[in-house]
Amino acid sequence: MPKNKGKGGKNRRRGKNESEEKRELIFKEDGQEYAQVMRMLGNGRLEAMCIDGIKRLCHIRGKMRKKVWVNTGDIVLVGLRDYQDEKADVILKYMADEARSLKAYGELPENIRVNETDTFADEDGANDEYFDFEDAFGRQQAGAAAVELEEETGSVAEAASAAVAQQRLRDLSYSQQYDLLFQGELDVKKAVPKPSPDAQSREEGARKVWLSDVFATAKSPPLAKRRLQKKDWEYMAFMAVIHGLCLLAPVTFSWPMVGLFFVSYFITGCLGITLSFHRQLSHRAFATPKWLEYALAYCGVLAVQGDPTEWVSSHRFHHLHTDTPLDPHSPYEGFWWSHMGWLLDNKATLERVGTRGNTSDLDCQPFYRFIERTYGLHVVAMFAALYALGGLPALVWGGALRCAWVYHITWFVNSASHVWGYQSYATGDQSRNNWWVAVLAFGEGWHNNHHAFEFSARHGFEWWQFDVTWQCVRLLKALGLASNVKLPSEKQKQRLAIS
Repeated sequence: MPKNKGKGGKNRRRGKNESEEKRELIFKEDGQEYAQVMRMLGNGRLEAMCIDGIKRLCHIRGKMRKKVWVNTGDIVLVGLRDYQDEKADVILKYMADEARSLKAYGELPENIRVNETDTFADEDGANDEYFDFEDAFGRQQAGAAAVELEEETGSVAEAASAAVAQQRLRDLSYSQQYDLLFQGELDVKKAVPKPSPDAQSREEGARKVWLSDVFATAKSPPLAKRRLQKKDWEYMAFMAVIHGLCLLAPVTFSWPMVGLFFVSYFITGCLGITLSFHRQLSHRAFATPKWLEYALAYCGVLAVQGDPTEWVSSHRFHHLHTDTPLDPHSPYEGFWWSHMGWLLDNKATLERVGTRGNTSDLDCQPFYRFIERTYGLHVVAMFAALYALGGLPALVWGGALRCAWVYHITWFVNSASHVWGYQSYATGDQSRNNWWVAVLAFGEGWHNNHHAFEFSARHGFEWWQFDVTWQCVRLLKALGLASNVKLPSEKQKQRLAIS
């Protein structure tokens, strides 16, 4: 019998199985929900707030009751009961690192805190409002930092010091946060508080983004003064060729080529990037049979925005660190930087995403490993096939022009939708709902909705917020090809709604 197999053993606390191997991360399925423990009631019972916004009485049963410690603040997976919506059964408890991985994958709300034990209601429920998925950094960030540091060091004094540091961070401008964070070694897998917009607006040298209330401070050296890496030169050369070929569009014009442009725009932009790379792979908002998942992902490969693993990793880090100095494309560094400037600075990107390591769900699949190893060959094959089928006109309209068009629309989601538009939900970041980006990007422009409920397969919540990608999900579900489609409940939306 392996050691420490019983109740409270180190393997159980560290999330290992009985063979000393780190256990596979388990995601929820139909009839299940993630929850955070609010209060232990004794006798195998607890009260938990589920991610669907419903507070439930949960029961710990069987072997789990005997072998696993469950405490206030833990993230658990519960099984829902068919005719008892207010009750559930605890299936498993997630370790702290597993809960952080779920957050990185978009399974948990961006602003939920792992192991926060000081934000729940008293016996009379007077403090229920603190258990909210809003971006309330003061108490939530401080509690999370204190618990994590206390676990690592055992020092209450150091934990309290970390809590104070977190409170101070949220009062700093973006520029001040940047200078402070980049002085030492960064842990890119842990979130930091959002900077203060007011402090940023008062920052010396900060410039207001045109027609926006966002004040930006450039932190990366200008392109002409930067020591470029090999990857930067390769990227700039590729972009120069793509945009240069676009200049040939007028002289290669024909209506069949226009048709090719729009068909390839939909296949790569909608099916490939927004449906596959973004909503399915990055946020696991729905599931499909593997053959369909891979087919959609390959459409994304043809968009030439990187292999699926790289794209998903960067996007998950964006949600973990939205608008902070660890965001790969924060709008606080200027419109150009958030649009495409960050892609021309590989050094800065690596500083913010580290060794990545947040795509284990893709890394374990041979298909994605194969695409990652052979990505360049697929790009070359696509352009070669276009030229063979239609010569220079097809290469220009179905290749270069379509790629450039989808590039800039994707980048507008990162730039325009973080500086222009309106906010319906209190996310604590600069995400905005932008109608014209939504039209061009198949529904991705309802970006504040998305940052409020990143797990949602639907971004356009109102009837007039047209979301083409959501209609694709609905069609797949009607055909029996999409399951576990995630949507926020009305109660969740009410919690974050800006009145």
